[in-house]
Amino acid sequence: YSTAPGFKGIKAGPSLDYRFFNEDVAYGLVFLTDLAKHVKVETPSMNSVIQIVSVLMKRNFKAEGKRTMKTLGLDKFNLSELLEIL
Repeated sequence: YSTAPGFKGIKAGPSLDYRFFNEDVAYGLVFLTDLAKHVKVETPSMNSVIQIVSVLMKRNFKAEGKRTMKTLGLDKFNLSELLEIL
């Protein structure tokens, strides 16, 4: 691929420490899995992505809990109330 005209000059980032992991996983996927758990929906694929990225980054994104139902004050609402709010 590196020699194909459409990919010429594109290089990989120097590290894995970039926003797709630090923001999308830490704030996005962790919140979505917490919301799903709150309304009793299983998220095995998202949990796996969080786990893999946590291992790669040597962090525990779930334990850090940067954005959760609790940190947003949403943990006190049931599914019907959440549907109205969100």
